[in-house]
Amino acid sequence: MGCSDSKPEQAEDDQFVDHSMGKKSKGKLKRSKSLVVDKGKHMRRTKSAVYENGENEAAPRDGGLTRRTSVKTMTAQEDTPSDSPDQEPHPKIDVGVFTHVGDPSVHPNEDRATCVLDLLGKFAPPNTKYEGTSGRQVSFFGVYDGHGGSSCSEHLRKHLHGNIAKQLYKQNYHEKIKPTLINVFEETEEKECYKFAPGSCCTTVLIKGRKIYNATAGDSMAVLFQEERGSMKMTKLNDRHGCEFSKREITRLKKAQAEISKDYETEGAVIARDSRGYFIKALYPTRGFGDADFKELVHPKPVVVATPTGVGVGYEGEAVEMQGPGPFWLLVGCDGLWDFMKEGQIQTVSHLHRIIYCAFVWSFAGTGGRGVWHMHRQAVSCSTKWVRF
Repeated sequence: MGCSDSKPEQAEDDQFVDHSMGKKSKGKLKRSKSLVVDKGKHMRRTKSAVYENGENEAAPRDGGLTRRTSVKTMTAQEDTPSDSPDQEPHPKIDVGVFTHVGDPSVHPNEDRATCVLDLLGKFAPPNTKYEGTSGRQVSFFGVYDGHGGSSCSEHLRKHLHGNIAKQLYKQNYHEKIKPTLINVFEETEEKECYKFAPGSCCTTVLIKGRKIYNATAGDSMAVLFQEERGSMKMTKLNDRHGCEFSKREITRLKKAQAEISKDYETEGAVIARDSRGYFIKALYPTRGFGDADFKELVHPKPVVVATPTGVGVGYEGEAVEMQGPGPFWLLVGCDGLWDFMKEGQIQTVSHLHRIIYCAFVWSFAGTGGRGVWHMHRQAVSCSTKWVRF
């Protein structure tokens, strides 16, 4: 489904294909909304974090994996009709996944994504009795936006959905999804991701029956589109966690006594200093996993946390229920998309070309204008419809 510059070969375990590219940047200081790059001697921004004196994760010896590009298509199995009163019709879902690093001279692609169309079927915990509605199927989509390295985002790609399945398998009811997601996010951070100096934002979407739940920690976002009377209606599924985007986060950070930068190079970021008061690190996303070095410096202040919000989970409101026969289009993307392509542009591209009414996971690592072009080119190459109840 779709196209890319290169033709990715089939990789083991359905992982994305990595392509190595060129050299380190030697350009002068440049600033955009999402990227600051210099000669490597001074403070620079790498994705969603600022490090002093080049402290981000070292690149591999081969020069670094700089492109991680893949396009996939998956189709969910529809539930068998049942006379049971708690049986829910689960939508038929076609999925595409695309991830691309816009400027490979800056850093390797640190983003990852996971799609599991039958979460509890594929990741049922052994020797565990199922408890829940007769309609077991839950679909899972996740985008993990790494910064300072990919170790944390890769760990989430491999394990977060499994952690959710272990708990949800024992209580697969709508009213249990919210506490399950909050508990899994916080436990995964406390028991697994606390050790990672590189960090990762995380946006996940669960679909059970007609309802959509979102659990997000970071500045990525998921939206749902539905065509109504010839126009596209867009519903945001989560708040973006950062001082640039969320008044609620600013209020929370003030209560946590966080330092919010007003300097030109780090404006809007939260700051960590050492015991002498020297600047060490700044982060733009105010929720997420990992970033152990930052969290140790500001401890015990709960500045950057992994507690998720989103529809059905946080202050954004109740889970979104898909009304009518569809089709619908779910888009999950990291800040490399949302920072450079306005929501109206995405709606226009979708409506004019009548393209991907499906679940699509997009990941653009620091693409700038290139992200807009790749989004457009990829979109018009697709013609897959999603969701008919």
